[in-house]
Amino acid sequence: MPFAIVLTGVALPLSARSGDTAFATGSRVCAFRDAVGRSA
Repeated sequence: MPFAIVLTGVALPLSARSGDTAFATGSRVCAFRDAVGRSA
């Protein structure tokens, strides 16, 4: 699972071109990591 989190955290910002989109993507990644942490 940590590998998937890192992969997601790297791939999504690279695909996001605008700063606003990158920020929103970062927020979603953080929320995803929090959810994984609670479920683990």
